[in-house]
Amino acid sequence: MIQELGIQNTNDIEVLVPGIQIGNRSQGGSKSEDGHIVIRGLANDRAVNFFQDVSGAVYIDGVYSDKSYGLDQGAMFAIERVEVMRGPQGTTGGKAAIGGAVSFVTKKPTAEWDLKASAEFTDQTTQQVNLAFGGPIGESDFSYRLGLSRLTGDGLIKNVGSGPDGDKPDQLIYSPQLRFTNDRWDINARYSKLEDK
Repeated sequence: MIQELGIQNTNDIEVLVPGIQIGNRSQGGSKSEDGHIVIRGLANDRAVNFFQDVSGAVYIDGVYSDKSYGLDQGAMFAIERVEVMRGPQGTTGGKAAIGGAVSFVTKKPTAEWDLKASAEFTDQTTQQVNLAFGGPIGESDFSYRLGLSRLTGDGLIKNVGSGPDGDKPDQLIYSPQLRFTNDRWDINARYSKLEDK
């Protein structure tokens, strides 16, 4: 469903869901602050006060995060669905869900072989390649899935000083998963890492 709607990153969700903003904002002209969430106009400024609580909670497979690190560039390729809950969600979302909560649910390994790949090249000299594959491990109750996403580009802003060029992406995201299922148990272990160079 995510791919059918043409959702490539969290910014695309804003087009389909009114009253929400998910994405990057500049932080001191250098690195951006990833994954800030604004729901129904409620936001915070972590660039000014790092210890300030967020107003929109983020959950990735049910695990709380105060930001959607790694989900803004390409990792939506590994997402099965996105659930947006507007308004205070203190009962289910905790104290950081005053404006609402966003839940990202990743695709899980299955007993069927699966392979998906995509590539995108833009006129802004940005290249993005996504690959996800998985399936059963022999005749056992185990299955696996591996997702990879690589984003590179020349950037939009040339820095004439000594620092790096502005908005020059160089990211690698990978997330291996191992799942055990039988009549009584359904256990899924997932590791995800974003390398931003």
